[in-house]
Amino acid sequence: MAALLSAHFLASHPVRSGMVRAILDTLVAQGGPYEPLLVRRAGGDTLQNIVWSRPAGLLDEVTREGTHTTFLRVADGRPQPVLSMQISRSPRTRPSLVTLTLPDDVLSSTQEVERILGVCKGLYLFLESPWATVRVVDTVSGETPDARRLRVQWANYFGSGVVAHVGPARLLTSLAFIVEILPDGGIMLVTHATPRGAETSEGQTLRAHIEESTGIGEALRAAGLPWEQPEDAAARETALRIRRRPIRGRS
Repeated sequence: MAALLSAHFLASHPVRSGMVRAILDTLVAQGGPYEPLLVRRAGGDTLQNIVWSRPAGLLDEVTREGTHTTFLRVADGRPQPVLSMQISRSPRTRPSLVTLTLPDDVLSSTQEVERILGVCKGLYLFLESPWATVRVVDTVSGETPDARRLRVQWANYFGSGVVAHVGPARLLTSLAFIVEILPDGGIMLVTHATPRGAETSEGQTLRAHIEESTGIGEALRAAGLPWEQPEDAAARETALRIRRRPIRGRS
């Protein structure tokens, strides 16, 4: 089954241009499928090249309330989303959503697994996110293979508010593959060695156990975060046939 690795980051406060700059610089430094080469700006349909320079005012525009901006890579001769930013008009009541989308073949080795976890940790910290998840998404349906829609995914980044409600001891003593205390007081919890392992029947059973035993669902509700997983628009967009579009010259 063709699949993507999809990372969601919620932001319950205004996203600032400095955060976006740090995220883009991080992805460019990684190169390959991580590196955005094009941007589809809010309210437009034309793709712009950002290889040599970013369009004037882009970072301020990306963070404007109510905008949706997509940064894209080029693979197989077609533009494909890598970073999508949906900025909420009222992030405290309806958090903004930042989505990182990568082909699941980036996880070809243990080193690559560590790399994606490190990149996502950086984005989580840049955005001061209260909750972030990383999971496998089916490119045909745009859904995770897990029909039960568990809140605990393969990799999870819980902000300090969620950790305080759950109690760090519950997370630190869970049956997860990796549990790491983060610099902001949050916790990274990785359930299995690979995302595919988290989607097997045994993997789903373990994730359900971790979710129930830690009380993470109640903690997310108490923190005012969405109980349902965010809609994965970027994954569905990638699943569609993306036509070649004219690209403006470098600015």
